[in-house]
Amino acid sequence: MFHRKTKHSIKKNNSVMRIIVMEMLVSIRSIRKVAMEMMVALLMQFRNFLLQPSNICFRNSNLLQLRSRTCWSPNLR
Repeated sequence: MFHRKTKHSIKKNNSVMRIIVMEMLVSIRSIRKVAMEMMVALLMQFRNFLLQPSNICFRNSNLLQLRSRTCWSPNLR
């Protein structure tokens, strides 16, 4: 009787673990989706920066590296 009880509890734990794993997979999928959307947004912004190199100076004045690369190099040429 005691043995059967422990077996049952183990089975219950397995089902709980399965549910947790499923939730983790779903969350990983959603995180991947969000990451993809963020990447697309960043690429779009980067493309806009490349198309309009003069605007990036005023938009991202805190990003000194980007500003020096995109704004001051065309002025030097």
